[in-house]
Amino acid sequence: MVRFLVILIVLFSTTAFAQRHHPKRVQHYITDENINQFTHWKQLFAAEKERHNKNYVPKMIALLAKPEKLDSTQLVQLVDSLVHFRSYKSDWFVFDLLCRPIDFSLENEFTKMAKTLRDYGGYKALNKHFLKDSIPQMTDKNTFRATVYYAVREKCTWMNGSVYFVPYQKPVPPKPLPKEVQQQLARHLTCKSAFLINDSAFQHVGSLNQLLFLDTTNNSKEKILLDSLWRFSYGNPQKISAILTNLIRINSLQVKRLVYVFMTYPIYFVHDLNVINSIAPHFQTLEVAQLADSVFLGNKLVSLRQSPDYFKQVTQALGAEVGECYACEFKTSDELQIEYMKTFDVSHIDRKIEHIINKHSAFSYADGSFTYAQQLDTILKQVLQIENVTDAYYDYCRVKISIYPGWMTLGIVYWPNESFAVQKCYPIQLGSNFGRMNRYKRQALKQLNLGGNSDRMVFDPNRVYYQVGFVDAERRECERMRQERIHYQNLIDQKE
Repeated sequence: MVRFLVILIVLFSTTAFAQRHHPKRVQHYITDENINQFTHWKQLFAAEKERHNKNYVPKMIALLAKPEKLDSTQLVQLVDSLVHFRSYKSDWFVFDLLCRPIDFSLENEFTKMAKTLRDYGGYKALNKHFLKDSIPQMTDKNTFRATVYYAVREKCTWMNGSVYFVPYQKPVPPKPLPKEVQQQLARHLTCKSAFLINDSAFQHVGSLNQLLFLDTTNNSKEKILLDSLWRFSYGNPQKISAILTNLIRINSLQVKRLVYVFMTYPIYFVHDLNVINSIAPHFQTLEVAQLADSVFLGNKLVSLRQSPDYFKQVTQALGAEVGECYACEFKTSDELQIEYMKTFDVSHIDRKIEHIINKHSAFSYADGSFTYAQQLDTILKQVLQIENVTDAYYDYCRVKISIYPGWMTLGIVYWPNESFAVQKCYPIQLGSNFGRMNRYKRQALKQLNLGGNSDRMVFDPNRVYYQVGFVDAERRECERMRQERIHYQNLIDQKE
């Protein structure tokens, strides 16, 4: 019982450590564009104190923040010491406050610190310690400062790596869709997500099938009239007027929303001739506004028909009546293919591949080090022997971020029938996390016979996913890299 409690304490302590060290702020680079957004010198990373550090630079910066407590000689010596210190913190701090376009009309602690550095020998110290006195002293103080300013910016380009931190903000969860919109989205099988139609979203609406509130079945009255309007969009104006009149007289909620969307559709967003931007101009006329007022609003705004804002007033009144209108984003062809792939039961293939990977998961020892290349080749050969698996390949040539444990993804092409292929990917972790464990956790896992000291390939069935064209894409990438190597080798041979 005691041993079990010790194991639980070790495991929970490791989890608590990971949660305690979760990043609570995000790093950003300081640039000429954002330098004037700072209001206090404490916002700079160089001014922060660190644990287990003498913190000479933050202490000197804190002294410079109160120039009234020091005389001019002490301030000049302190600025010279800060510039001469030449650490990554002091260099960044000096560069940001002396060699960036700071707006001194903004009176705050940040500009006060920059002014202190500039008034008490900051540029002389830069010339002395960074430029080795390459710029002679000038009678005109401003000319000397400008010369040092541009010389340091040209020479010390590495100083552009200075950073600051902002508090990490959790992403705001999206507003849940109304129940009616969720039901409409479920009926549109080619849609994957819904968005509110507003001024910034109009450019993403190019098809009638994207309008969730519209019944797009072939036998609906609205769809028939819209198709007729599309066919005669550049034809007889009398036919167009008759179609619009018949459409508005249906006087249903979806027609009201349709008319409202077309009346507010911004024509300046037109980049290509699609159904929406071909039909919308026919709704943005005074005739349609009068029809909408008489049919939808009951002539509520008839007294304003002579007003130049009549069309705008009708649009606003109609928008208040119909409420929010939603459209959808279409699924891509790959997403549609993946949906169809999931209709096939390939669990037996997953079990076979999992068995093959686990069977050959142990690393082999060769030439004084562990290697996994032979195991990966064996896995690939045995996977290709599975019935109806016609192709398989690893992402050999992709750049991997993680060094240890690394990752290799096996992609396969499986034909459940003669007309369609299922393409799946199986990520394999090359090396376990046990090598990074502390001594107590490794001993605890060893006592449970979990192999705390062994290094192997780890396969998690929950990481398996579908991807269209994975095998062909990885093979093309390897071929591209091979051609690049040949090209560069030819260039080297020509120079020799």
